Amino acid sequence: MRITVSGLDNIPKSGAVLICGNHFSNWDPILIVSVVKRQLRFMAKKELFKKKIFGKFLNKIGAFAIDRYNNNIKSMKMTINLLKNNEALLIFPQGTREQDVKLSNFNFGVSLFALKTQAPVVPFFISGKYGLFRKIRVNFGPQLYFENKGSQKINQEKLKSVTQQIFDAMMSLDL
Repeated sequence: MRITVSGLDNIPKSGAVLICGNHFSNWDPILIVSVVKRQLRFMAKKELFKKKIFGKFLNKIGAFAIDRYNNNIKSMKMTINLLKNNEALLIFPQGTREQDVKLSNFNFGVSLFALKTQAPVVPFFISGKYGLFRKIRVNFGPQLYFENKGSQKINQEKLKSVTQQIFDAMMSLDL
């Protein structure tokens, strides 16, 4: 594959950051982990950890298991703690692979994490098709900051607004 990457300088070398973008292939996390120059942590569905060798590989590259079908307070707390410990988190707001990127497919997780931790969000967009001699392009955009003043309660309206801004920034990178 021929991979072209732009905007890597938008990713801070240290400190908490949410790196989020579209997800259309099982190869997306591996691609992003391989091009970003710092250790990334990311969520993966718990079913992927059932095969011992693949589960060990996922752990090695920074993945941690989530249960997509049940309320996953443990994973949410872990994510917030990772960000509070200045780690970088790769997140796919769609929550699963989708060929068609639509706002209606976005979960509020990335917005909630950004508001709770004040971590910047670096959007990205992957375009192209994986395969021999194919071209893949990854564009990283500028950091986005979202403020939650004081102990202001995070409501649906705020989550929708932040999600819309992240979606718009991500879609602007589809060149």
